[in-house]
Amino acid sequence: MYSNSSYEGGGLYLFYSRNTTISGSVYSNYASKGGGLYFDRSTSTTISGSVYSNSSGVDGGGLYLFYSPNTTISGSVYGNSAPDDGGGLYLYYSPNTTISGSVYGNSANYGGGVYLQDSDYFTNTGWITNNTAGSAGGGVYTNGPHHNSYFSNVSGNYPDDIAP
Repeated sequence: MYSNSSYEGGGLYLFYSRNTTISGSVYSNYASKGGGLYFDRSTSTTISGSVYSNSSGVDGGGLYLFYSPNTTISGSVYGNSAPDDGGGLYLYYSPNTTISGSVYGNSANYGGGVYLQDSDYFTNTGWITNNTAGSAGGGVYTNGPHHNSYFSNVSGNYPDDIAP
């Protein structure tokens, strides 16, 4: 999926989907939210392909998860951008998200790599590195404490790795 544009989910928009697997690459797409992918109330999604070079007009340059729990991302998310939040990924009320792939080279004002909005039980076992934020959370930006989340291998991001 490449070179598409839409209001939400430039490459792909999923609404109430269940047990979906995306194994191909999603790149060079644009949307107001979720430049590459937008999941709306979708559960048990697996993304094993790469999501790269997408952009959004607001949030979620690569992916935007809206009330979409139990998502697994094993592919790479890189080179995406958003002017506001979540250059690589924006998670809004999307708990139990696991990243085992790499998130790198993304940019946004907050959460260059990942932005977590009320999305606890987040697990990162891959790498979140070399992302940039204009204000805070070069690697990961959280809107509050995430005591039940696991942040591993978050390094080399600017201006900081995890904020606040």
